[in-house]
This record gives sequence, C-alpha cells and structure tokens, in this order.
Amino acid sequence: MSAMNDTPTIAVPAATLILTRPSARVKDSFEVLLLKRSQDAGFAAGSWVFPGGRIEDEDFTDTVQTISPQDQTLNGAIQTAALRETKEECGVDASEQTLHYFAHWTTPEFSAKRYSTWYFIADMPHGQPINIDQHEIIDHCWLTPQAALDKYWAGELQFTPPTFISLAELSDIEGSAHLADFIASRHAPVVLPERIDSNGGQQTLLCVDSNPLQHPRQWRQRTLVRHEKGMRVEF
Repeated sequence: MSAMNDTPTIAVPAATLILTRPSARVKDSFEVLLLKRSQDAGFAAGSWVFPGGRIEDEDFTDTVQTISPQDQTLNGAIQTAALRETKEECGVDASEQTLHYFAHWTTPEFSAKRYSTWYFIADMPHGQPINIDQHEIIDHCWLTPQAALDKYWAGELQFTPPTFISLAELSDIEGSAHLADFIASRHAPVVLPERIDSNGGQQTLLCVDSNPLQHPRQWRQRTLVRHEKGMRVEF
C-alpha cells in the first residue's frame, strides 16, 4: 500500500520481450537474454531483467485505444512498446510478426511503484549484435534458464518475481526442440501476486492465473516464497 493511504498505487502499463536463441554451450538447449539494470534505475535497480519498459503515448497509433490483459489479440501499442524498448535498451530490432504473448503480470497492490506488464517471447533475430544503452542498462548476458536460476541461488544475479517465475517455467522445457511447441500451446496467464504471509523476513506471494478464458493447457498456480536467502517456487 502507499505510505499516505490504503489506496493501491496505479499500475503503469508496460511491455517486456523475452528473447531466446539456441545455446552454443549446452547441447540441444536454449538461452535467454538478460539485461542488468543500473543501480540508479527507479525500478528493480541492480536486477537482471528481460528488455522492456513502460508504454508511451507515442506507441499508440489511434487517438482512442484500450488495452486489456485478457485481450489475446493484443493492441498494437503493447507490441510497439515491447519492440521500441528492446531497441532502446539493447539495440535489437525484433519483428512484430515473431512476437508471442507469454504472460501478463501486475505488481502487487502493496507495492509503492507498480506496473501492469505484458510479456512477449520471440527468437533473437539472426546476426544482430547486442548494444546496451549504458545508461539504464549496464550489462547483458545469455544464459539457459536453469543456469540463470543457478546464478541467482549463488548470489550472482538478482531477479524480480515475474522474471524468476518465467525462468523457472522455461527451465522445465526439455531442450530447444520443444520450445516452439511450448510457446504455441501455452496459455498466457494474467497474474496479480497476492501476499498471503509475511513474518520473520519471509514473504509469500500467491501467483494465480485470473484469465477467465478457457484453455486446454492451464497455467499452474505458483507460490513464491521470498526470504533472506532468496526466492523459491512451490507448485
């Protein structure tokens, strides 16, 4: 909750892109691009994230448009923002035709700064270099989802809850050959984490899909336990 009253802070619309490529280090696996945010960043300072940022007025092509997490067709402004932010932060020109809707996450209501974020996933365009902006983003790396989680537990990387759970979900895929099928058949969840317990330095977030659309492959509810040694996911 905000410091002044019990009214939740309004969540700012944002868009994020998970870029993947075949791994050159782990046979038959894939890697994701992670960017390190500056310690001076206003949100998730020092964390490793996927490229992305807020949806700006310039991303809308019409004078009146609405956007909704439940809209599976997706408004063009969301995709435009994901592509624009990716270009600004790491120099990658991705194509709108390659984007697949991956998830929608809203920062919990008790947070002082909140975002309503659409997550996409796409293949890294072949032959393009990574050129980080050296301002908001100060470093980058390509890691398999499992390697990224291992580095988190070793204290080498810091993640926000949506990034952590996205990596945990991607780490369950059995190699790069199954990634396309996973994306094609996946139900994109709409998640607003709810704090259900907080004591002794431990915070428990219940992450439930609130998307009312029926899909044969439902997203599993996750409980994210965050404590002084890091996060873990309980299914």
